Amino acid sequence: MNELRDTKTRLLEAATALFAEKGYRGASVREITTRAEANLGAVTYHFGSKAALYEEALQFALQPLVQQILEAAATTGTPTERILAVATTHFSFLSERPGLRQLFLQLLQGDVTFPERVAALARRMIAAIGELVVVGQSEGTIRHGDPRLLTVSIMAQPIMLNVLRPMLRVGPQIDLDDPETRQRALANALRFIRAGLDPATEV
Repeated sequence: MNELRDTKTRLLEAATALFAEKGYRGASVREITTRAEANLGAVTYHFGSKAALYEEALQFALQPLVQQILEAAATTGTPTERILAVATTHFSFLSERPGLRQLFLQLLQGDVTFPERVAALARRMIAAIGELVVVGQSEGTIRHGDPRLLTVSIMAQPIMLNVLRPMLRVGPQIDLDDPETRQRALANALRFIRAGLDPATEV
């Protein structure tokens, strides 16, 4: 049983890396099994198909982010403070995982269908942040507005800053691979989010 579980984990790790590098269409089952040091039939045995492996690889990559965001949302503090903790966690997680950034970019480009089980994970993150927005609105510490749209705006800062890294280097010449620049970018994003939630910003 342990050997079966180890093989499955190796396949998920290899598939996640290769899907990030080459996309769903570019990564072959043979490449995945070779990198995982598994036989060619292992994908069919453990997952049923390449498409099912892709879906599970996305979950494998995304689940730790979801867990960390849920934990950040459950910390103590005001709703705004907890939202900023979520944004910090989100930004830092993506900063440390270039493969996940590539997977996000592929999903945003619409190169592949967004799997429902992965969408369900995304909805868990959105719901956790949205609940904080609603609490803050009820307390008068977060401005009025559609909680879903405010949540999307909160999540957009960490995602876009990280996913658009190549463009940021070429255009405004912001290199987020530089630790000092990355910290300034995070601080700026948090100020932007805080200002956007402030009831004083309502028009």
